[in-house]
Amino acid sequence: MAQTRVHWNFPEEFIAISNAALDAVVEPAAQEMAARAQSLADESAVSGTYRDSIAVVVDRRTSGEGFGRAIVTARVPYGMQVESRHGTLAKAAEG
Repeated sequence: MAQTRVHWNFPEEFIAISNAALDAVVEPAAQEMAARAQSLADESAVSGTYRDSIAVVVDRRTSGEGFGRAIVTARVPYGMQVESRHGTLAKAAEG
């Protein structure tokens, strides 16, 4: 399957539109998911460290390449281990 590449005549406007959508839609949805994940983490947490480390990381678009995104993650070094055992972030993504 062939890929189509779009060339924008005004890349600065494209970046601004993309970041506006990120701010208006994607980041609020990620914040809601992070809040759900934190409430789910309360059920299985030994301490509040994992729960408190759940945060939204925003990666804004700075060029025409790549994508802007908001990522919900646990910032503790053992976050992937907790996720593999409890599925906190995956359950929060289900809504």
